[in-house]
Amino acid sequence: MKNIREVRFLVRVKNVLRKMCKLAFSDTDASLYLFPYSKSGNYYFGNKSNSKNETEYKFDFTEDIFDEKTPKLSIHEKGQVHVQVNNNRTGPLFIPHLSTLRGQHIASVTPDSFDSLPMHTEKIRNTSSEIDHILEVPDTVTNGRLLIYANGFEPKFQAPQHNFVITLERPSIPRPLHFGILTREQAVLRESTPKGVTVIAGWDPTKLTENGFDFLYIRGE
Repeated sequence: MKNIREVRFLVRVKNVLRKMCKLAFSDTDASLYLFPYSKSGNYYFGNKSNSKNETEYKFDFTEDIFDEKTPKLSIHEKGQVHVQVNNNRTGPLFIPHLSTLRGQHIASVTPDSFDSLPMHTEKIRNTSSEIDHILEVPDTVTNGRLLIYANGFEPKFQAPQHNFVITLERPSIPRPLHFGILTREQAVLRESTPKGVTVIAGWDPTKLTENGFDFLYIRGE
């Protein structure tokens, strides 16, 4: 899909429609903006370091910035990544210019479980610039994560079985920029309450090593 302004990603499971996140795009360049949805509207965000490049990494988000308004994760075309809400901001971290990426993973959205996401009660959007994309989930699946990839050369990604492709054509980039969206089944992450959703981004996908990486996060509960 080309030149879209906003995409809301919704999950339909057990005949219930829930909201996971919204992606938004600028008219002037190829920057990406991500907004997660949470039930209570309470959010934490900050900067963390996964020093050992662990596949399962736990951290205490209650130590960081708290706000009752949805933070915006910005992944700018030139590679600057930060999180901001009102006058509170964390970052930036820096990744390569998005037009130079070749299908690498740049962001993840992971709920604790599908039932930790808020229900969607609005009208489904399907205009030329704003759409709702519904992810149909089997009743037996209790959780999943949404992964975002970028490629400035062609619509191919390191995870080939992507669900959705967004293509941006902007005067600031030499070629169309492609974002691949992949959904993957995920185990339930927290049995305790409150439950919520976690967004992470900001690592350099071209320099992942055993020495670990820094990243930015948003936690909504």
